[in-house]
Amino acid sequence: MARVELSTDVQAPPQAVFDYVDTHDNYPEFMYGFSNFEATTPRHQVGTRLKMEGKAAGITLPMEIETTEVVPGRKIAWRFSSGLSGQGEWRFEPVGDATRAICVFDYELPMGIPGQIADRVMLEREVRSDMEKTLSLLKEKVEAKQRRMAA
Repeated sequence: MARVELSTDVQAPPQAVFDYVDTHDNYPEFMYGFSNFEATTPRHQVGTRLKMEGKAAGITLPMEIETTEVVPGRKIAWRFSSGLSGQGEWRFEPVGDATRAICVFDYELPMGIPGQIADRVMLEREVRSDMEKTLSLLKEKVEAKQRRMAA
């Protein structure tokens, strides 16, 4: 199983960062490499399902996640219910005046994806790169929203 654990510090309170990630309408703005989002509820609740498509190395993979835990202002956990095997979570930790947004993503690529080791390593690198871009976009969007609210 592959694992990606990345973080970024966002100049905003934990609740503001949590609220942004918790709102499914925001996903097209910051979830890099993913598209066609369809959620059963506007925000995460235990049992909420979110369908999407992920694209890596020219391969588009439909997938669905199910929310397994929500701790308001602190954590959103989920597992794959189709497309990939694995689970992940978003955590939001206060760091001074900022919030450390942490994304943990444990996954196993399906066997139907080209199985050569080089291809799998390339796909895993691309997944990591997409998650780095996701965190960068999250930081940019939340901080811009905070500046607009302060103005």
